Amino acid sequence: MDAKNPGTLTGQLFAAAVEAFRPLLGLEVQYRGPADLPWPVPPEALAVLPFTGTTAPGLRGVVWVGGSIANLGRVCSLLTGELPDPDGGLFQDCARELANILGGRVQAWLEEAGSGIALGLPIFVGKAGRFQPEVSGLTGAGARVGLDVAPGAAIELEIGMAIGGSE
Repeated sequence: MDAKNPGTLTGQLFAAAVEAFRPLLGLEVQYRGPADLPWPVPPEALAVLPFTGTTAPGLRGVVWVGGSIANLGRVCSLLTGELPDPDGGLFQDCARELANILGGRVQAWLEEAGSGIALGLPIFVGKAGRFQPEVSGLTGAGARVGLDVAPGAAIELEIGMAIGGSE
């Protein structure tokens, strides 16, 4: 599946993630493939943003940002300017804001395609399970982002930076 094909759901999510995270945080985005839901091992920290269709009533789903607490904290530090305490409100606020940022980009491209959506409030789920990060060529620190659109089309991307924060 070509993640860079703008005519596909995967391509649109890939473009939304690049537009949301590359200029703001300087993070690279990599296509990981169809999301394996439910997760065999859930992320330690997760922000979920639900949405519903306004012009297509059957359209509904969630946008998520999640990963290990350590890696999501490093990504959050690019937004906040400091490494947030994982037990503090800043960490949760940042994770929810990352989901909002991605959700806003998803909303924009769906509206361009003629399908309006209403975004819900992002929900933070902390310490949802033990996360075993997968090794990839991209991340030394990063998070996974995704889109799950009913009736079951789920996509997962990875945002990340090289070890040491440079790429």
